[in-house]
Amino acid sequence: NIRSTQKLYTLMHDTQYRVAIAWQNSGYNQPPHPSFYLGTGMAAQTKPNVVTTAGSAAGREEMTLNIEDINTEPSVSAVLSPNPSSQAFTIKASGKFTFNITDSMGTVVESGKGEDEVQAGLNLEKGLFIVQVITENGISNIKFIKQ
Repeated sequence: NIRSTQKLYTLMHDTQYRVAIAWQNSGYNQPPHPSFYLGTGMAAQTKPNVVTTAGSAAGREEMTLNIEDINTEPSVSAVLSPNPSSQAFTIKASGKFTFNITDSMGTVVESGKGEDEVQAGLNLEKGLFIVQVITENGISNIKFIKQ
């Protein structure tokens, strides 16, 4: 075993690579690429902007999770239809909600508010998008393909 002088974050910490894995799993047969050069002579990586929904682990004691503590009920029930679509699509969620649509680079391309049901995505270009639906019960992320 030889110790390395290089320290790298995992590729799944890179948002571009992570989205590329998602489109690889949804039918776009194109190899995933990270957002940075990975090879001999590469620049030092910047710390990825990764957060967890439970907050930062810094300053917390070790947490144990019992099977009884796991809530099996979905916190947000959001649905997109039709998906995939070549036109606008409908976002359905119970009660008032907001939504953000991000492209494969993580840029918000559309956002809005609704109650129970709203039309969205009419002006989107073809591609893979992530639709984030935020309700008072939580957040739901849904992959959407515009054909």
